[in-house]
Amino acid sequence: MRYFAVVVSSILMCGSSLAASVNSATLPELAEALNTRFEVMKDVAGYKAANHLPVEDLPREKNVLLKAQDAARDVMLDPQSIDAFVQTQMAVSKNIQYRYLDRWRCSLKKRGSPARWQK
Repeated sequence: MRYFAVVVSSILMCGSSLAASVNSATLPELAEALNTRFEVMKDVAGYKAANHLPVEDLPREKNVLLKAQDAARDVMLDPQSIDAFVQTQMAVSKNIQYRYLDRWRCSLKKRGSPARWQK
C-alpha cells in the first residue's frame, strides 16, 4: 500500500501541468500525504458502516473537487488540470473502503460484527 500512492501520483502527474511544478523534494511529501489519506480509509469505512452511510457520496465528492479546483486556482494552476488526480484519489479511497467492508462482511459469518460497527 505504501508505494501504491507513489505509483498513482506518478502516473497522474506525468504529462500533466502539475509535473512541471513538482520537484524531487516535494514528491516524498506528496507520497506521504497520500499514504496517510489511504491509511485513514479503514477508520472511514468503519464509521460509515457503523452509521449506515454509503461509501459513495456523489454530492460530497463534487464539493471536494470544487474545493480542490479553488485551491489550484489560488496557486495559479489550471483548475481542470487537477481533476483526474483528485478523482483518482477519491476512487482509490472508495475502493479501499469497499475492501474493508467486504472483509468485515466475510468475517461476520465467522465471528460476529466488528466492534467498529456497534453503536
